[in-house]
Amino acid sequence: MVIALNSLLDQLWVRGLRALDSETLARLQARADGLASLGAEHLGAQFRSLLQLLCEGDRGAATAAFSARASLRVFERLLSLRMTGAQLAAGFTAAASDHD
Repeated sequence: MVIALNSLLDQLWVRGLRALDSETLARLQARADGLASLGAEHLGAQFRSLLQLLCEGDRGAATAAFSARASLRVFERLLSLRMTGAQLAAGFTAAASDHD
């Protein structure tokens, strides 16, 4: 999910905010909707706001895109930290049970 969103944001910058086709916008909408199922409602709201600004042709879309990118990076870091923490906890549990 994070990789796909990063790729879509890259397309925003490469193609230009006003030159996106409907297929790319639909994919961005689908990914934004999928964020709620991951428990990332705040991030999904940022992407929905970005989509609205893009569809309206609002110049604020550039700021919203930067904000969405930053939030996505923070989300990615949090996921990484949680996964690393879970792996460490599992390793400590396994080591403790082996030691007993």
